[in-house]
Amino acid sequence: MIIRELYVKNFGKMNERSLSLKDGVNLITGGNESGKTTLHAFLHAMFYGLRRQRGRAAARDRYSRYLPWRNGGYYGGRMLFESGGKIFRLDRDFSREHPGAELVCVTDGERLSVEQGDLQMLLGNVGEAVFENTVSIGQLKTGPKESLLSALRSYMASYGESQAAGVDAQDALGRLSSLKKDLEKQSRKEQKETQARAEKLEDRCEYIRREMLRLQGEDLEDGKDGLGGLPSGKKRWKILLALLAAAMALALAGAGTGKLLWPAAAGILLIGLLAAGGLLQRLRRAKKELNRLHRQQQKQRWEKERRRQILEEKERELKNLQDELEELQAAADGRNSLKMEIQAVDLAVRTISELTWKKHSFLGADLKRKMSVILQQITGGKYTGIHIGENFQIGIDALDAYVEPEQLSRGTVEQIYFAFRMAAGEILCQEEPLPFLLDDVFVMYDDRRLKQTLAWLANCGHQILLFTCHTREERLLKELGVSYHKISLEEETC
Repeated sequence: MIIRELYVKNFGKMNERSLSLKDGVNLITGGNESGKTTLHAFLHAMFYGLRRQRGRAAARDRYSRYLPWRNGGYYGGRMLFESGGKIFRLDRDFSREHPGAELVCVTDGERLSVEQGDLQMLLGNVGEAVFENTVSIGQLKTGPKESLLSALRSYMASYGESQAAGVDAQDALGRLSSLKKDLEKQSRKEQKETQARAEKLEDRCEYIRREMLRLQGEDLEDGKDGLGGLPSGKKRWKILLALLAAAMALALAGAGTGKLLWPAAAGILLIGLLAAGGLLQRLRRAKKELNRLHRQQQKQRWEKERRRQILEEKERELKNLQDELEELQAAADGRNSLKMEIQAVDLAVRTISELTWKKHSFLGADLKRKMSVILQQITGGKYTGIHIGENFQIGIDALDAYVEPEQLSRGTVEQIYFAFRMAAGEILCQEEPLPFLLDDVFVMYDDRRLKQTLAWLANCGHQILLFTCHTREERLLKELGVSYHKISLEEETC
């Protein structure tokens, strides 16, 4: 890929700026605040878009950082580039009001779709993570407080990105880890809700059982009630008749003997009559009591029938609650699908990790070979190779010794890091050679190191966009006899 023209309509401090680029080395110069980093960010945004983050992060993201300083109605620009022997024009608008991208093949007039992945295809299916970790290097990518080992760990974490599909293995692992946490959280929540529901159902069942026992106990107590103790009317009438018979017998006996037994008979008769009167009164009271007892018995029968109906309702309710408990248990057992999903996520994590490590092993030899070649050229043959162990231990072959990175100067460490990036770029960007975007990355190089590195860049076969605020790059390119195209951003101070 060769970038031919850039038109920065409105991006950060840059406004209405047109730039023409050429094959080989493009030297983009300018002092501090001249717009070099802004132009680098613009190129990155044209290739991969400019997404605004949410929440607090939105105040510090690239979108907010490069909002237009003036004429905020349009946020974007245009790029003309060559790929596969054809010329393409890419227009992007990053504004929130009407964002969009238009990709057209100028050579044949075909309209392409950024959303459908046509631009990604023209980029050789190189994902943004690979782009940022290889061919595009910003200012102070490895700060003075960040060790080479830490930088290599960070890069190797994203080194598993799939060249074909642009899938970042570390991003996938992160998403799977997040998914697992969500599934586990959901499982704990559902388990807690199920347990609470089951306890509530069990409490209700126990209450109904107690109610049923109480109702059954009341039926037993009612069964003991009867009509015992009531006065027997027949028995009392028999006694009264016996008294009357005795009085008549005495009267007849007195008439037959001529004795005066009438007073005794009359007394007995009087007693009988008095007894009869008392008996009638008692019978009336007994009848009232009997009627009351009958009404009470009827009420008890009604109450018993009501309790029977309630008992049947309780039995049905208890059965329904028990069925619901069984269904709840079955549903809880059925949620094994969540456990299976969690196990599937674990399996996916293990598989991706194993495949990534296998890919590391497979590409490791090629990576070290390419890196050794680059390192040897940019160090003038002083360092002939590098070793990366399974646990990311770094070792460098000098001409007469094997040394650790901590034993080397900062400038040499920067060269090793640069060689690592360029070698990885050759492996991961094989489908389409992308331009190298180098934004003041040689600050720690002395002239000798820089001259050797520039010589390698001039012959690497890529378009080079070298951003610098110094003059020595131009001086050393002239000493090397390397032709270059110079663009000065000082021509228009923004």
